[in-house]
Amino acid sequence: NCALYQRGGWWYHACAHSNLNGVWHRGGHYRSRYQDGVYWAEFRGGAYSLKKAAMLIRPLRP
Repeated sequence: NCALYQRGGWWYHACAHSNLNGVWHRGGHYRSRYQDGVYWAEFRGGAYSLKKAAMLIRPLRP
């Protein structure tokens, strides 16, 4: 159960490549049995907990 392991509500498929609703781990890099930090795998990897994240939505152009 990815939502349980990664401690967050997110759109999971094969447990995700990102988790912007995870737990913030002080100091960035962390060791955990699960990737439960706030992370975006393509940016510093899944074992680095970001301090903050913003999700921006752009309107569609006609």
